[in-house]
Amino acid sequence: MQPSTSSFLKPKTTVIVKNSLEGGPDLFLHCRSADNDLGMQHLHPNWSFTFRFRINFFGTTLFHCSFRWKHFLHKFVIYEASRDVETCDLCSWEVKRDVPCMVFSHKRNSRAFQTLITINNSDE
Repeated sequence: MQPSTSSFLKPKTTVIVKNSLEGGPDLFLHCRSADNDLGMQHLHPNWSFTFRFRINFFGTTLFHCSFRWKHFLHKFVIYEASRDVETCDLCSWEVKRDVPCMVFSHKRNSRAFQTLITINNSDE
C-alpha cells in the first residue's frame, strides 16, 4: 500500500473578495498568480468571489488582482505568502473606493480572529 500524496499537501487557503464599493457600482475583478489566471469576475454590489489554493513548496505564492469600476482601476496583492501565511488561511477582503481592506482573517492553527482596517494600496 502506497502512502497518499494528499497527506503531504499543505491545507488550502481561502480568499474571499467582496464588492463593498460605496454608491453601488459593479466591480470587475481579475486575479492571477504566476501559475493560475482566475479570469475576469463581474461582482454586483455586495457579491463576493471566492478562490482556494495551496501555498507552493517554496512559500512564495502570490496572487495579485486588478479592480475596475466606472473609470477607476486599482491593482493590489491580495495574497502574498510571506505576508499572509501566519495571518490567515481564510482571508476575507472588502473592496472599498480607496483601498481593499482585510475585514476578517482566521488562522487554522490558532483561535485568533483578527480585524484589519487598512492595507496599503498599490496603484500601477
